[in-house]
Amino acid sequence: MDNCTYDKIRVLHDVSRLLWFIKQHAEKEIPANDPCHEIIHNLKKDLDAYQTALKIATCK
Repeated sequence: MDNCTYDKIRVLHDVSRLLWFIKQHAEKEIPANDPCHEIIHNLKKDLDAYQTALKIATCK
């Protein structure tokens, strides 16, 4: 495995961990009327897109 592929897999793992934390803790603990709720929602959406792109890139 070359360094580029390893780096993509490592970043994919880190992004997956962040998404897990957001889904398990952040979304449940922040009330819907809190201004942070929208930030967390947007962050989750961006990380989901990034995770999908990394999965596609590592499977080539």
